[in-house]
Order: sequence, then C-alpha cells, then structure tokens
Amino acid sequence: IEKNGLLQQCQEQGITVIAYSPLAKGMLTGKYTENNPPQGFRFRAYTRKYLAAVKPLLDQMKKIGADHAGKTSAQVALNWVMCKGAVPIPGAKTFMQAEQNCGALGWRLTEEEVVQSARTNRLELRLAAINTEVNQIKYNAEKGNYLPNVALSADYSVYTKADEYAIEGDDFGTMYSVGIGFQIPIFTGLSNSAKRAQTRHGWIQARLQERDYQDLIGLEVKQNYLSWVHAKENMAIQTQNIQLAERSLELAQYRFDNQVGIQLEVFDAQTMLSAIRLEYYNAIYQLILADLKLTKSMGIDF
Repeated sequence: IEKNGLLQQCQEQGITVIAYSPLAKGMLTGKYTENNPPQGFRFRAYTRKYLAAVKPLLDQMKKIGADHAGKTSAQVALNWVMCKGAVPIPGAKTFMQAEQNCGALGWRLTEEEVVQSARTNRLELRLAAINTEVNQIKYNAEKGNYLPNVALSADYSVYTKADEYAIEGDDFGTMYSVGIGFQIPIFTGLSNSAKRAQTRHGWIQARLQERDYQDLIGLEVKQNYLSWVHAKENMAIQTQNIQLAERSLELAQYRFDNQVGIQLEVFDAQTMLSAIRLEYYNAIYQLILADLKLTKSMGIDF
C-alpha cells in the first residue's frame, strides 16, 4: 500500500491503517530458517531459497534488537510497522506472546541502525561486493599462472598372454609407469606479469568503488534520516498549532456570542485556523515524502 499510494491517502484523510500479518506468518520472528522451513499449505511461498534470501534481513533485525536491550526480531518488525504510521495486529496464542508483542512500544531505530540497514539491503552495495570478489578471484588465478606448474601422472595395468589352450601361471603380468612434468613460464613470464598487474589493478579499483558506494549511500541515508526527524518534529509542532488555533476560534466565538468581542475577532481566528491547517497538510506531505525517501535509501521495498 505504500508503493501504490494508498498509505499516503489514508494518512492525508486521517485514516488509521491496520497492518495485517505484520510478522509475515511468523517468518519475521526468526524461528524459520533454510534448514527449518514452515510446513503446511499456507506457507508454500516460504521455500528454502526464499528463506535463504531473507536471512541477511533477519540477521540485521536480530542485531538491532540486541542493541535495544535485547528486543526480539518480532518486536523489531512490529516497531518498524508502527514507525510507518500503521497499527499492527500480531497474533498471540499465549500470554507470553502477547507480552512480547508489547515490547515493540517505546523505542525507535537510531541513525546508525538505519545506515546499517541500507548497507545490508541496498542492491548497489551487494553488486559492488560481488564485483570485488570476482576481481579478487581473477587476480588469484593470474598469480597462479605466474608460478611454475608441476604435473604427476601414474598408470597401472594388468595383461595376459597365452599361446596354448591351457592357462599357466606365467600367462599373467602387470605393467606400470610413473611420470612427472615440470613447466616454467620462461617465455610467457612477461605477459603473465602484465596480466597479473592488470587484474590486481582491477581488484583494487573494485574495492575502492565498493568503499565509495558505502560512503555515498551512508551520506544519503543520514541526510534522509535527518530530514525525516525534522519532518516528524514539524508535524508535531503543526499538530499543536492546530489545537491552539481551534481553541482561539472557540474563545473568539464565545466572546462574540456573549457580546464581549466583535465579529472581526472571529473572522481573524477563522483565517488563522485556515492558514495553520494549510501548514498542517503541508507538514503531512513533507513527512510522507521524507519517509518514502528514507525507506528507499534504506533499500527496503515492500
């Protein structure tokens, strides 16, 4: 609902969104793994391949929970839903599960955790890491070509020979051979050195590129996080301004009804309330925009 704009429309209209299955049928609790997949028809989409793909996300959720006084993965998932402005309705079969669900209240992700989420989920960083690994493998292979090659071979066979119909003991025999080969890259040494230097340069360049991606994405996430914090603070301020303006209008109307004030005071209060409501709606828009930018920069796509 975030991608198709429904969440934004609900927030603009003051409609509370109820998040169904916020724990993804238990998948976000961490109890299911590649070696322990869920059973049953309802879980047919949670294959071993899918569970292996989401393992980095689950590991990051566990780390976030550990950094917040031992919160569970389920509490981290529920907290994330609430940070989106939705109300999660997790299932609870026991009192202990209900008590654990309440542990999702009263805390928020820190700036460093948001950056770490981006480092785990951003596709650019995963591709850069793969590129670095591939270039390192190429470099290691070229280093092997620069070294001498030694080959060892052995052969063992059994044979028979007979010049009569009768079989005698000396009609059978064995034959074996052993060989060793040694190759030194004398004439190809210069070309191998050039290839080794080229692949080493490619490996170093890939590492630097990966580090640059990490720094740029980290900076992007921090900027979006600060914008999100500012937008939430501005939203809280505009909410208070709305309450004050509504109270001022009530007082102006009360004074006018009791012939203590004049109608101009009522018009001024109404004008002020309209202007503050416009600022309030703009604050909602800015908060939604900041939230979308932050979510995108974190590499989260739902």
